[in-house]
Amino acid sequence: MPQTLRILLVEDSEADAELVLRELRRGGFNTSAKRVASASSLSQALDSESWDFIISDYVMPGFDGLEALALYRERRLDVPFIVVSGHIGEDIAVAAMQAGADDYLMKDRLARLVPAVTRALQKAEMRRAHHRANEALRDSEERFRQLAENVGAVFFMFERPNDSSPGMLSYVSPAFRSVWGFPCETLIGTTDLWLKSVHAEDRELLEQHLAEMSTGNFSLDFRVVRLDLKVRWVHFRTFPVRNESGQVYRIAAIAEDITERKRAEDELAANARKLEQTVAELRVTEDELRCSNEELSRARAELEVRVQQRTAALAEANTALKGQMEERKRLESELLEIAENERRRIGFDLHDDLGQKLMGISLLLKAMETNLKHKNAPEADQIRDVQCLLSQVISHTHNLAHCFSGLDAQ
Repeated sequence: MPQTLRILLVEDSEADAELVLRELRRGGFNTSAKRVASASSLSQALDSESWDFIISDYVMPGFDGLEALALYRERRLDVPFIVVSGHIGEDIAVAAMQAGADDYLMKDRLARLVPAVTRALQKAEMRRAHHRANEALRDSEERFRQLAENVGAVFFMFERPNDSSPGMLSYVSPAFRSVWGFPCETLIGTTDLWLKSVHAEDRELLEQHLAEMSTGNFSLDFRVVRLDLKVRWVHFRTFPVRNESGQVYRIAAIAEDITERKRAEDELAANARKLEQTVAELRVTEDELRCSNEELSRARAELEVRVQQRTAALAEANTALKGQMEERKRLESELLEIAENERRRIGFDLHDDLGQKLMGISLLLKAMETNLKHKNAPEADQIRDVQCLLSQVISHTHNLAHCFSGLDAQ
């Protein structure tokens, strides 16, 4: 299927523009073209639309190809640009190429147009592919950098390994400072400086295995001594990187700080030893308990007999106590009944005997008061006062009788 090109023609001659488009169509291209003939119209076309190709005349009234190239380069477009002109010399062609044109040709040799366009399109596609590859490489490097700088493990990259060494250190991640305790920059370009901080008791073992790093995956736990003399445990792993022929040309390594894990393992081992000691002590205690089990069984049997005997004695005492409690309840009931009867008797005596006698005295005092009043004797007032006191005594006696006997107030 023919390729369709959106072509921007910078051409003052409509006839010349049609010749260019006809040559392209003859070469198998479908075209969608726009013609401009001034700097302002070219700027507007470049800013408002996207183009697959730009073909520009070199000599135009008040405008030329170099100015068109300058406007094109200002926008940093990755679009092929070819200069086609009827009057162009070698020096002008060189200037056009230096200004950014992909090619140039004469209008009377348009047979070269289709190959030139094809070649320019291929070069543009190669540039775009190269740009995409560079972008992908930068993205990959950025992802690797972010990964290396944001994880706790240390990343190493060694170049040109040999049988006795992983090679020259070309990269180490920032986590190296927090684990090893000194700057990363001091390691770049060295081969064994990172080994000097390995604990003396572990360095010989590590050096014995350095040759294994260039032949396959390698893993080892060892200690490093920081500049502040603190000791850290690391888990060191290497991964050889091979070229197309299978030869190892680079070694990637990861060092993970496992100090806390080692500390936890040591604590776990210590706890396991304590547990074993506790189990042994429990077994001794179990043997001792087993030996005394028969004595405990006999003591328990004797205790059960004593409990049964004591239970029988308590049951007998309980029965006697219940009888005594019932007798006491009966006596208390009789005593309460006697007390109630005595209280009622006292109430009736107060009401029927003392009350009536006091009432009789009150009537006699009333009669005396009346006689003394008729005689105008001063003792009448004293008799009245006595009668008032007597009324209070009668009322109090009546209340007492009511409380003792339970009678309704008269």
